Amino acid sequence: MSHRWRIAAAAVTTHLCLGSVYAWSIFVPALQAQTGWSRPQLTWAFSLAIACLGLTAALAAPLVQRWGPRRTVTFSAVLFSAGLIIAGLAIHLGSRWLLYLGYGLVGGIGLGLGYVPPVTTLMRWFVDRKGFATGLAVGGFGLGALLASFLGEWLLRHSDCTRTFLLLGVGYGLVLLEAARFLRLPDEPAAPAPAKQGNPGLLVEPRFWLIWTIFFLNIATGILLIALARPMLEEAAVGLTQGAIPAVTAVAIMGLFNGLGRLGWSSLSDRLGRTSTWIGMFLVQTALFGLLWNTESPLVLAAGLWLIASCYGGGFALCPALVADTFGPARAPQIYGLTLTAWSAAALLSPPLAAGMRESCGSYTVTLGFCAAVSLVGLILVIALRRMPARREEPVDPAAVSLAVGGFSAGN
Repeated sequence: MSHRWRIAAAAVTTHLCLGSVYAWSIFVPALQAQTGWSRPQLTWAFSLAIACLGLTAALAAPLVQRWGPRRTVTFSAVLFSAGLIIAGLAIHLGSRWLLYLGYGLVGGIGLGLGYVPPVTTLMRWFVDRKGFATGLAVGGFGLGALLASFLGEWLLRHSDCTRTFLLLGVGYGLVLLEAARFLRLPDEPAAPAPAKQGNPGLLVEPRFWLIWTIFFLNIATGILLIALARPMLEEAAVGLTQGAIPAVTAVAIMGLFNGLGRLGWSSLSDRLGRTSTWIGMFLVQTALFGLLWNTESPLVLAAGLWLIASCYGGGFALCPALVADTFGPARAPQIYGLTLTAWSAAALLSPPLAAGMRESCGSYTVTLGFCAAVSLVGLILVIALRRMPARREEPVDPAAVSLAVGGFSAGN
């Protein structure tokens, strides 16, 4: 195996470990049984972890650039592992606030620190295949839930939640520390730093807020399904003893579609254009949520969740490209960093709201109908963005553009 392929393997391994956060719903029934905490209370742990992930990835970019990939992923390994171990202790002690502190805050910061370095590292090693490099790492994060679903279910069958989280914390920490040893940037001449792009008017720029809101709506509808997929599927399968896909398997397949959607939708956007592909994704989501709203079949529900998960993953692959297309590559790093705050906002609002709707209404029917309406709003906003006139960008130094794209393309 060549040196750069060993680095690629380490980068993908890093994202496979960190992407395990998307398997949270696997643990919800067991956590409810062991602790007595309600579904909305447990959902807040996941929401806080994703919120801290997005904020850390958006705000810690200068620190990550100064530390380099190896040191950054090492810190990520320590914090992510500590977050899972603290979560295990919180479950043992019956402390919900300690769970929020460990899994949500500490683990979430670890997720954010380790999120960007694998992608930027692969971009630098595969300059001849940047699209492949980005898709490889981004897909790894989406596929992390596939492995974590089966691993978590196996551990829960042989142990309780306390030991499961402790074992996951130690195991993932060791794997991440080993992967970090192989991450380094290639030796190359230093590129000239891009000129600073003053952007005082960005926060009143209509196009920025349209993209931010589109990204937010796409995440909001997808992430609540990731947070609540297992209990949702188990409720749909009540009374069925044969012919239904086990919930843990369905959740794992969601991780597969999440990862493949990042590759598939982004590849399609190279042919159709970014906004056309966004329109297609929101059309698919609106139709699927409308279908699931009226279905009583757990098999139809599972298939719908898989396809929606592909649109959720596709949004993470399309957003950075849409930002670059709209504002130009020189401004993309700054603007995309601000756009990532939509991830945090959606994580804090959407899953707890969906869990609360379930507790109030007694089923997920209202939640699915609400998601159909949200997806329709997203579709309208993408059409509005498409019709807005593009602003002419000033020419920039090609070396600066190359450096900017390398830093920004660490999509989710």
